[in-house]
Amino acid sequence: MPGLVLLPWASVFALHHPYSDSQFRQENPLRWPPRSTSLVELLKSEIGFEEGAVFRGRVVNLSGTDFEHHDVLLPFSRQYIYSEDISFRTGNDHTYYGMWYFDIPTLIEINALSSPFFFAINSRLLNARTEKQVRVVTTVTRFEPRLFAMLGVRFVITDHPVPNLAPKSRFVADPKDPEKWTLFLYEIRDAKTGGYWSTSPALVQTTDAATRWMADPGSLNDATVYEHVPPSLVAGSSSEIRVFRDRLVVEAKSEGTSLLILPVEFSHCFDVDIVGGKQARFQRANVNQGAFLFTGQLKAELRYRFSPWHFRCRLDDIADAQRLQLSNVGWP
Repeated sequence: MPGLVLLPWASVFALHHPYSDSQFRQENPLRWPPRSTSLVELLKSEIGFEEGAVFRGRVVNLSGTDFEHHDVLLPFSRQYIYSEDISFRTGNDHTYYGMWYFDIPTLIEINALSSPFFFAINSRLLNARTEKQVRVVTTVTRFEPRLFAMLGVRFVITDHPVPNLAPKSRFVADPKDPEKWTLFLYEIRDAKTGGYWSTSPALVQTTDAATRWMADPGSLNDATVYEHVPPSLVAGSSSEIRVFRDRLVVEAKSEGTSLLILPVEFSHCFDVDIVGGKQARFQRANVNQGAFLFTGQLKAELRYRFSPWHFRCRLDDIADAQRLQLSNVGWP
């Protein structure tokens, strides 16, 4: 296991020789703070976080997936090398800190405590079966618009044109070699940034069953749940998520009882405050998404709490993983 952790970083330095270029010796190739670019400015205007504003979606970067493919086995290493080169040429990697610095939310994360539920989705559904994954860093290599939409991804960056789709924007990182160093931005127009209404969820007992449902676009069900819900669910009339520094605020309306699936990862570490005394239930849906079951009107505040003094919630998340047999998730 320690070797697997070190392998992607070792391959970056072993196969990429930045200091052989005199320019790398004259300036920092991973500039801080990162520069803004036309692509960054576009994303900031479309989905950048603003205190108290409505959540407008995420971006995910697939570029570098095939970069030096025959020499570098791990997709993370290939993508990191490519983003490093993009950063050297533009002052922004357009993947990690180059987005976060400008308050642009991403599907990709770097986190030693990354959720194993999200890792299951990422490794089984958003990457090829043959690819090796490193859980601490999210790597996405497959263009899956249906799944991206469910997860609130509104924009996708690639380094190759996607067949039969017109990009919203192109960004040439190096005019001397545009074929190799051009980024393409695509919009997922039906991204569920405010969540989506499930009226025919399937009751499942394992995350493997939920993963297989997510992989099946022809299913008659529109979600999976692990707890019983009323049979007569209706689609609500409106929903939105507002982002604050310390909380998320979910507001929704319905003429009956509804199940709203959120583009927010479920955890028992969320403190849920239902404003106005209305009855609502926060629960897990699909593999890792949070959902609200409510009637009429909903206003809920979600605050994530995890600390040395508030840790039992993570034990509850582990209990979920055991109960739902997360370790047995297969390849659909």
